[in-house]
Amino acid sequence: CYEWERVPYKALDGLIDNLARALRRAPMEIVRALSNEDLSWLAALFPVMARADALDILPADPSTVTRDVLVDRAFQQLGRLIDGLTLQRPLVVFIDDVHWGDLESAQALVRLMTEQPARKLLLLLTVESDTSGPFLNWLLPRLGQARVGSATIELGPLDLRSTAALASAMLGISAEHPDVLKLAMESKGLPGALRELVRQRITASSQDEETVLDAVRIADI
Repeated sequence: CYEWERVPYKALDGLIDNLARALRRAPMEIVRALSNEDLSWLAALFPVMARADALDILPADPSTVTRDVLVDRAFQQLGRLIDGLTLQRPLVVFIDDVHWGDLESAQALVRLMTEQPARKLLLLLTVESDTSGPFLNWLLPRLGQARVGSATIELGPLDLRSTAALASAMLGISAEHPDVLKLAMESKGLPGALRELVRQRITASSQDEETVLDAVRIADI
């Protein structure tokens, strides 16, 4: 999530985008099973789903129903999609910086985590210490009321050596390189801050040298 975003379901954008990517890599038996599912309303709410080529999804017309009906149908279909993808293995959903998350995203995640007790779904969230907001204020009490198991892990900043090693892996250069050490210090040991600094460095470098970025490699770190 990003502070500057002011759109509904902003905490779910990355999830939906990655689900669309996962469909391209899913085993054929799962793709065949999901091909029988109607995901048109999900694609109407999240157009990126229409780019999941494996399923050839045609978005429904959102103007034919109310917003509440659109949302209800879309998340019914998202639940079925997750159930299909987890036939062979559990699904881990990771969302960073949820202190910037919105109420709509929290409501959707509570629904996904509670409507089907047998759903093989693990939700991992990161949040800055001593922060709150509509996302967390809605999500945490309702997951507790539904007796969804949860745990909190306190994470401190990485030390300089570990941060430099991470920056080195992201950039593909030696951990002793001056740029690596500079980024490691500027990030103050925070992986999220380091990721953004690395992105900025590579983007600036590509503009200067007109090189092609390997963004997938960075996103997977």
